[in-house]
Amino acid sequence: MAEASDANRIVECGRLLQRFLDTAEKGGAVDEGSFRETCSEAISLLLSNQGSDSKSNREGLSQLLHLLCWCPAYILTPEAMETGVFNWTSILSAAPQLGSDLLQELVGAWLWTIKKRRGLFACGMRYSGPAGKLRPHVTHGEPQTPPEKDPVDGIMAHRLWLGFIIDHFKVVQNDTFELLLKMLKETMEPTDHFSRHPAAAGTFFTVMLLGLEICSCQHLKNLQNWGTELHLLENLIYRASLGWFAYEPEWYDNNDKTFAQNEAQSVSIFVQHLSGVSSMTENFDPIPLSCFCAPSCLMNQRVALPQKNSPEEEPARENHKPVGGEIQDSSVEQEKQKQLLLMLCQHEVDRLNVWAQPVHSKKSTFSHSKINSEKWIEYAGTAFSVDPRIALSLPSRFPANSSLRVEVTRLVQLDKLKLCKVPEALPFLITPETVDENSVLLQQLSDWDPCSITQALKFLAPPYKGHSSIMGYVLGVLKSYPPEMVNFFMLQLVQALRYDEGKLLENYLLEVAQSSEIFAHSLIWHLQGSDLQQKDKGKKKRGSTLTSKDSSFEALLPNLRQRIIDSFSSKATQDLFQHEAEFFDKVTSISGVLVPLPKEARRAGIQSELEKIKLERSDIYLPTATNKLVHGIQLDSGIPLQSAEKVPIMITFDVVDRDGNHDDVKPQACIFKVGDDCRQDALALQVISLLRDIFEAVGLSLYLFPFGVIPTGPGSGIIEVVPNARSRNQMGKTAHAGLYEIFQQEYGAVGSAGFEAARNNFISSSAGYAIASLLLQIKDRNSGNLLFDNVGRLVHIDFGFLLGTSPANNMGIERAHFKLSRGMTKLLDPSGVMKSDTWIQFVRCMVVYNVQIVNDNINLIAILCYHNMGDIKTTIFRFLSHCQ
Repeated sequence: MAEASDANRIVECGRLLQRFLDTAEKGGAVDEGSFRETCSEAISLLLSNQGSDSKSNREGLSQLLHLLCWCPAYILTPEAMETGVFNWTSILSAAPQLGSDLLQELVGAWLWTIKKRRGLFACGMRYSGPAGKLRPHVTHGEPQTPPEKDPVDGIMAHRLWLGFIIDHFKVVQNDTFELLLKMLKETMEPTDHFSRHPAAAGTFFTVMLLGLEICSCQHLKNLQNWGTELHLLENLIYRASLGWFAYEPEWYDNNDKTFAQNEAQSVSIFVQHLSGVSSMTENFDPIPLSCFCAPSCLMNQRVALPQKNSPEEEPARENHKPVGGEIQDSSVEQEKQKQLLLMLCQHEVDRLNVWAQPVHSKKSTFSHSKINSEKWIEYAGTAFSVDPRIALSLPSRFPANSSLRVEVTRLVQLDKLKLCKVPEALPFLITPETVDENSVLLQQLSDWDPCSITQALKFLAPPYKGHSSIMGYVLGVLKSYPPEMVNFFMLQLVQALRYDEGKLLENYLLEVAQSSEIFAHSLIWHLQGSDLQQKDKGKKKRGSTLTSKDSSFEALLPNLRQRIIDSFSSKATQDLFQHEAEFFDKVTSISGVLVPLPKEARRAGIQSELEKIKLERSDIYLPTATNKLVHGIQLDSGIPLQSAEKVPIMITFDVVDRDGNHDDVKPQACIFKVGDDCRQDALALQVISLLRDIFEAVGLSLYLFPFGVIPTGPGSGIIEVVPNARSRNQMGKTAHAGLYEIFQQEYGAVGSAGFEAARNNFISSSAGYAIASLLLQIKDRNSGNLLFDNVGRLVHIDFGFLLGTSPANNMGIERAHFKLSRGMTKLLDPSGVMKSDTWIQFVRCMVVYNVQIVNDNINLIAILCYHNMGDIKTTIFRFLSHCQ
């Protein structure tokens, strides 16, 4: 009777587990509490019925064991895997005779996750990591919709799973060894099916560590016949491990201070074993959860074990060729791979350690500066022979190594056919030298996959001389993206017209302008903003001389502008631009009306002029934000701003979201400048916008506010006003106190929730702008150019002096790389000893995020600045060379 009751419970428990598995298979969410309870019941039944003679019970128990192993694989969350690990540990402890069957099921489930590209093996989801969020600005390809489930959950689940296997299965037993060998060979081959998400580093190298542990057992007597298989596995491990470095390094931050430390430790353990220092498997401690299922047709499948060959059959296996190339018979080649892997892993450990502890990071025992040029050349050759992409990533990991870059360039140009699908190879193929030589290599560009927009912009710069093959490739890249994405780089595209001798870029801009009104309007604004000839018309500048290229460029601008207007396909399109341009021209012209008026009469003068301006259409939009339609003007909002000779004005518009509820009207203030070149502001805010995207992609909490700005004419432009913000100067007038005291007055006493929240906002924003200021060398940071919003965040405005320019052209006036006044320092650390938690928090932001994030993206920033205005070009090059 009791046996019959248990049989019914076994069937019911199996049905419930199957339901969890089916839910996970369909992408549904599994209730973790119910899953744990059902698993607990299943284990109780499995262990209490081990001596059952009933055939149906034995089959039911076998099914329970199967489901207990496969359900966590299907759900693949850290919570579900923790439940699985607990269950499996309980089974091994109470019924060790089930160990072989348990491992058989676990290996089958593991291989299933490889086949289905789940968790650690989600190779197609690499760009769901930080790089994917920067498409197509930084990385090539279309942006991808973020996955519904966090890919890091699956990676951490595999990490816990792997920790259980390492902890509980010894490889000296033949049946265990054969299963693990099967699992590892299929895990390593092919070598490119691993996730490249930056959060996968620790898990990835722990798999590699397990493989090395298996290989180290070949000296055991009962495993001596497996020497060739283990040699094959070792080679696969080297190739798979090197494959991690086939991509440029990325960053991942999950606001857990221990995560990067654990990742670094995992890679460090692998390095220690690889270098022969010690085996640390016995002390392996998987990351706890705080740090971070098969279809019916597969239910009864078993894993096929590799057949052990007899000694006389051993030589037949010498011809086995793994995916990725033939195993080198030469131990010299394998040793070279090992040394390259060791160097790269040591560098990865240092990189992760700095990320984890930027202020007090461990002193590295590895120094790549001690490696001579010959060794670097050898490393490049070894990397190229394993996977050319590994060689391509080396210069990004060691950017200061000129001999390495030269060698990689040579290798790429010698074997370009291997790389035509790899856009990262282009900088080594397209060089000023190949352009000067008009190399036949450039004729292959038509076969290349598209690169990122920023990389394409680099090839429009002067050293590439508008080469027709390069221009053809670049325009192919630009055409592969929609106009709204390319529009972000309009400032650079207009300046690149200087070098467009074949008029290919000009024709592209005309073509896109005909298909997109917004793109056309933006292009016209930027053409007008760059037309300095119109600004200086009638003025003869002493000592000024124009090159023929500059003269051609300035002559092109008004001509191209008119051609765009003439090309508008319909009267409606022409009318829209005419009304758009006339409306904002009228607002801008108010500044000129105010010049002769006394200061006390200017505000009334603005209102009088605004009353004359009629909004005749409902589709007029702010040029700084094309999604904001102008609903009206707040006539009494006009404010004349202080300026030495000019009268910039601030006007508030009523705006609505183009695609939203048009009854939801919001204010948007804008500053209209006259007599100022707004292109430098546009460049600075473009870089700040890109930095913000980089910070967000990595998961950092640094704050930047890239408000809109657009040059609308020669020496004029529109700049959006930062909402709910006051300048430091205004704050000082209303409260005669320091920043520390003002924060207490506005947000509460020190230690209160309001004060600490505001101070944290100040830390995240001041660190973000410190990085931007250091990178762009922003000067003239007076109290009028520093704003604080209503939650304590710092925002910089007015970027008239950057990249080497300064008031009175005297860089000695401001030697500090970024603004950090005494008042700011006191807010960060009232004690003044610079040891408080808040001060360390600020320094941590500055050290790690500046050194790592900015250095990793310095080339990207250089490309944006490369196409800047001619009068500061030399300074830009000098500054960026110093940064690199």
